[in-house]
Amino acid sequence: MITSLKKLIGCFLIVMAFLAFAPNVNDPLDKLVNAMHQWTDSLPQEKIYLHMDKPYYALGDTVWFKAYVTTGSRHQLSAISGALYIDLINEKDSIVSALKLPLSAGMSMGNFTLRDELKEGNYRIRAYTQWMRNAGADYFFDHTFTVISPFENAVIAKADYSYSAADGKQLLNKAALLQSDIQFFPESGNLVYGVASKLAFKAVGTDGNGISVKGEVLDEEQHHIADFTSGHAGMGNFSIRPEAGKTYTAKITFPDGSQKSVALPRPLINGYVLSVSQPNADSILVRIRVPEQMITGPSALTANCIVHSGGEIIAATPLKINKTTTSLWLEKKAFPSGIAQFTLFSAEGEPLNERIAFIKTKDQLLLTLKTPKQIYKSKEKVELQLEAKDSEDRPSTGNFSITVVDESKMPFDDAGASTIFSNLLLTSDIKGYVEKPNYYFTADNDEVNLALDNLMLTQGYRRFVWSDVKPGTAATPAFKAEGLRTYISGKVVTLGNKPAVNAAVTLMSVRANMVKGTTTDAEGRFKFDGMFLADSLKFSIQARSQKKSSNVEVILDTVPKINTLKNRNIAALNTDLYRSTKSYADNGRKQDEVLEKLGGLSRTKKLKEVNIVAKAYQKNLPKQRNFNLNGPGRYDQIIKNEEFQTCPNLMACLEGRITGVIFKGGLPRSTRASPTLDGGDGLTGVMLVVLDGRALSPARDADAIDAIFNKNDPPPDQIANVEILRSVNYTNIYGPDALNGVILITTKNGGSHTAAYNPSIVNISPKSFDKAKEFYSPQYDRPGSKDDFPDLRSTIYWNPGVKTDISGKTTFSFFNADGPGTYKVTIEGIDAEGRLGRKVYIFSVEAKN
Repeated sequence: MITSLKKLIGCFLIVMAFLAFAPNVNDPLDKLVNAMHQWTDSLPQEKIYLHMDKPYYALGDTVWFKAYVTTGSRHQLSAISGALYIDLINEKDSIVSALKLPLSAGMSMGNFTLRDELKEGNYRIRAYTQWMRNAGADYFFDHTFTVISPFENAVIAKADYSYSAADGKQLLNKAALLQSDIQFFPESGNLVYGVASKLAFKAVGTDGNGISVKGEVLDEEQHHIADFTSGHAGMGNFSIRPEAGKTYTAKITFPDGSQKSVALPRPLINGYVLSVSQPNADSILVRIRVPEQMITGPSALTANCIVHSGGEIIAATPLKINKTTTSLWLEKKAFPSGIAQFTLFSAEGEPLNERIAFIKTKDQLLLTLKTPKQIYKSKEKVELQLEAKDSEDRPSTGNFSITVVDESKMPFDDAGASTIFSNLLLTSDIKGYVEKPNYYFTADNDEVNLALDNLMLTQGYRRFVWSDVKPGTAATPAFKAEGLRTYISGKVVTLGNKPAVNAAVTLMSVRANMVKGTTTDAEGRFKFDGMFLADSLKFSIQARSQKKSSNVEVILDTVPKINTLKNRNIAALNTDLYRSTKSYADNGRKQDEVLEKLGGLSRTKKLKEVNIVAKAYQKNLPKQRNFNLNGPGRYDQIIKNEEFQTCPNLMACLEGRITGVIFKGGLPRSTRASPTLDGGDGLTGVMLVVLDGRALSPARDADAIDAIFNKNDPPPDQIANVEILRSVNYTNIYGPDALNGVILITTKNGGSHTAAYNPSIVNISPKSFDKAKEFYSPQYDRPGSKDDFPDLRSTIYWNPGVKTDISGKTTFSFFNADGPGTYKVTIEGIDAEGRLGRKVYIFSVEAKN
C-alpha cells in the first residue's frame, strides 16, 4: 500500500513538473516560438554553393564546378532535392546554356564549355532547385565572372564618364560623387530622444561600390555633435544621443574635397533601442534601452526577445523593463556561425525592434594541406596531403573539391572571391550585392569584424521576416521538391472541360521501349512516377474516356518558367576586361603560338572546327525540304540541329546565339528594329516567326509561338535548322509583317506535324540529367607521355571528389605544368555534421634547367 502511494505521488510530481514547463498556447511568446518551429519544419531552406575551378575564363575554356546543397542553420547536406538546375547567363540576362544535374547526398558536379559563338564579357552562373523557388530567385546561387577572348589585342573597356584618372587610378569625378547615395541606419530601426545608440551609414557611388567619406554631425544650430569616417566598402558607424526636440544633419566630405549634406533620421519621443555587441570572445551582450519617461509608471514594461539563426531558436525570453537599460547575456557557443536575428516583441507579440548580427563560432573544419617540399620543377609530380579535424581536434570525414591554378597566369584578389564561407554563411541570406564578400573571412580581427558588423547594420538580413510567420498555420510551399526520378502528371477533361473520371491514360516511349498505363481519379488527375531519365526521351501520352472515347483532352502539369532577373551583382561587373586579365590572355596567346609551331591546332582553329559527315551517310538521309521563299542558302544566320540537343527549350537554345535578337515576353525581338518601335506594348519590334512555311502572327497565334519557343512543340531535337533573315532584300518577300526580321524554323519532318490536332494525345520531352565530363590531368611518369610538349595550363588540377577517411586524412597527386609559376591550391568542402572548411596553400614551380 505504501509502495503504491509512493508511486502515485511520484507520478503526480512528474505530471506537475511537465505542466510547469509545458508551453502555454495562449502566451504570446510561446505562440511565436511555435510559429517559428512550424515555419521551419514546413518550409526548410536550401542553399547552394558552387565551387568553381577559376575566378575568370577565356572563350574555349571549360568551367568546372562542384555543387554543395545544404539545409538548416547547421548546414546539413540536403536530402530535400534530387535535381539541380544550372544556367549560364550572358550580359543581356539571357540563358546561353542550361544543365540539369542529379544530386546525391546534397552534392553534384558538372561543367560548361564556353563556346566560340559566345562573346567575351561578364557572365553569370545561376544555380537552384525547384524547392528553392519557394524562397524566390533572390536566394539562388548567382555568381558573376569574366570571360575574355585571348585573341583580342586591343584594350576592351566600357567607357564610364563617371570616372576620372589620377596617378593611374580610376576615381569618381565630382559630379558622380555628388550623385552618390549616402544612407544612415539607426541600430534596430529608430533613433530615440535621450537614448544613446549606434547610427550606421553606407556611402555608395554611382557604380554601386562603396566610396570613402568622412564627415561631421551638426544640430540645427550648427553645433558639432560627432565625427565619422567610413571604413571597408564605404560603411561605418558612430554613437549619438539625440536631445529632445533637435534635428540633425550630416555634413559629408568626399575624397576630392567636395561636400554634401544629408538629413539624419528624425528621432522618436518614445521607443526602444535594441543593441547587440560581442565584448568577449565567448559571449554576446544584448541591451534594450528606453528613455526615462517610459519607466516612470507604477508597473514595469514587459516585452519578449527571440533570437534565432536560420530558423533555429537560440533564445526566447520574457523581459521586465523597469530601468533605462536592460541587459541580457548569451553564450556564443549556442549559436552556429552565420547571421543571427534578434527581435524585440511587445507583450502582445507585435515586433518592435530588430537587430542583425554575424556570429563567428568555432564550428568550422580545420584543414591542413602539406607537400613534401615548397619548390618543385616543371612537370614534376606533386603529392598533397590533406587532414581534416573539427574544432576539438578530432578527425573528420568530409567530402571536398580541390582546384590548383597557376596564380602567376591569373592573379586575383581573394577578398573578391565567392567562397563556401562567404556564400553559405553570408550572401545566400542577404538580398542585393555584397562588395568583396570574402573580405569578411580573410581574417578574424577587430578591423574585419567591425566591417562585418557595419554590413549587418546597413544591409541586414532579408531571408526571414516575422510577418511571414502566421501562428497556428504551417507554410504551404508553392513548389514541390524534385527527386532524382522524373514524374509526369496532368489531368484529363472532356471536351466540355469537365474532369474525365476513370479515364485510361497511356504513357509510351518508342526509344525506351516503355509503355505504362494508369487511370484518372475523381478530379480527372493522373501521374506517372519513378522514371530516372539519363538520356533525352520523347514520350507520348494518350487518353481514352471510361467508355473508350477519344473525345477527351490531355492537359499536362507544367512548372512556371523562371525569368532571368537583372544581375543583382551589377556593381561587380568588370569594366576593363583586358587589363584585369592581361596575364591570362597573354598566356592563352602564347599557348596558341606554341601549338601552331608544333603543328597543332590553335585555340581559334579548335573553336572554328566543324564536324564533317561522311557522304555515304548523307546519301541515306531524306532530302531536307526548304521553306525559305528567297531560296536555299539565302539567310543572314543559321543555327543547325546539332546545337539543339541539350537545351531545355528552343528559346534557351537561341538566346545568346542569334545576333541582334532578344526574347522579351516570350517573343523574339530584333534589337535592330526601326527607331520608331520601342517594344513597350508587347508587340512592337517582334520578328515574324515562320514554322515549316507557315507564318505565325503574334496577335493571332500567340499560343502557338509560345509552344514553339517554350513548350517544346516541336521538340528542339526535331528541328533541322533555324534561319534568321534581317537584310531588307531577304525580308521584303515576307511583306510588312517582316519589318523587324524573320525567324524561319524548319523541322526534320518538313511540316508533317501540321496534321489534324488531336487533343487526346500529347507529346513531351522532359529534361534529362546532363552528364559531367572528366577533367584531364596529364601523367608525365607514364611511358609514351609527351614530356617535351609545352604545357601552359592555367588550371593544373581539378578534383571534385576528394574524401577524407576515418582518420580525417587523404592524399592526392598531380603533375605540374611548365614553370616558372606560383601555384595556388584551394580546397573547400563539408563534413557529415555540416561543418564547412576552406584552405588555401601556395607552392612554387621553377622552370626546367
